[in-house]
Amino acid sequence: MMRSSSVTKSARRLQASLIETRREGGKVRHEHVAGLGALPLHPTLADRLEFWRDLFGRLERLANRLDDKTRNKIVEAVLARVPMPTEEERRAPF
Repeated sequence: MMRSSSVTKSARRLQASLIETRREGGKVRHEHVAGLGALPLHPTLADRLEFWRDLFGRLERLANRLDDKTRNKIVEAVLARVPMPTEEERRAPF
C-alpha cells in the first residue's frame, strides 16, 4: 500500500489530494483518501496562508492513517507546487 499526494491543475485552480495506491487482482487501484485543499492558479498571500493553515489541520486529522515519514513526503510534494509563506511575507501588511 502506497500513499501519495497529487497536486492537479484545472483551468482555474490547483487541487491537492491524498491518493492510496494498491494492487488488486494484478491491477493498480487508486483510492481517494482525502482532499488536502485547493487554491487559485495565481494565489495571493492570503490564499497561500489559508491553504497551508488548512493543510496542516487536515494532515493532523489524518494522523491515525499517516506516519511522520509519509506526512513529510506529502508536505514536500505540495511545497514543490505551492510555496509556503515566508516570515517576511507574514509580517508585511496585506
